[in-house]
Amino acid sequence: MKNIFPFFGRGKVVANVNASAIDFDGSTEIMANTTAQAIGIANAWSIAVWLKIGSGSHNRMIEIAAVAGFGGNCPINIGDLTSSGKMEVYIQGPAANNNKLWKGNTSYNTDGTTKQHYVFTWDGTNFAIYRNGTADTPYNKTFVDGAPTQTDESRKVAIGGYANNTGNSNIIVNRLTLWNTVISAGSITSLYDSGNGWSTKDPLLEADSAAVKHDWLPGKSVSPNLGKDYGASAINIETNAVNISDADRVTF
Repeated sequence: MKNIFPFFGRGKVVANVNASAIDFDGSTEIMANTTAQAIGIANAWSIAVWLKIGSGSHNRMIEIAAVAGFGGNCPINIGDLTSSGKMEVYIQGPAANNNKLWKGNTSYNTDGTTKQHYVFTWDGTNFAIYRNGTADTPYNKTFVDGAPTQTDESRKVAIGGYANNTGNSNIIVNRLTLWNTVISAGSITSLYDSGNGWSTKDPLLEADSAAVKHDWLPGKSVSPNLGKDYGASAINIETNAVNISDADRVTF
């Protein structure tokens, strides 16, 4: 049986890292949990992802949303929502004129082979985006009335597309981590580790580890655990995957 947790050997803690990833085709493939569940984040959070980005549309790389309705569980959408070539994070409020959008300044790489690390934070008022360990000065931000306060209501988590099970992002995802706090710039730099963090850093062993609610390592294990969550509030996002199988496991 494979060891799935950090362990001690001769006094050294070994990080739980992932040499694999899941390759999403950009049209029909998505990973998500079956039903909306409380995910343990409210009005202050951080989301980190290690990924490679291919060509094509990337409207929803990650979506955390209610199955129906909005209210305090306002959807968090991450991707290139306005086709700008830059990473964006967006909170959608209960009405069309009640949204917050934050757009990064640096274009993401779409060669499909470059490892990229993004961290998105929300402190209840403002977003921040970090790309490859450093803050990405906002290219544009839109505050229309301001999104309402988020609460920890039930939501679905989706990678590769929309929470309604529609895939649309050509990406390869190695790790997705959610904290219920805003992690520091120093922590983000450490997690990036000069580009090596995907293979050297385990958020559960780093600063703010107590605030990690979810830590998905797509493809680390085979089906039915392709979407296994190693965080405190584990949710397997293979349970409602569409067209995802062991054949989609690739080396990151």
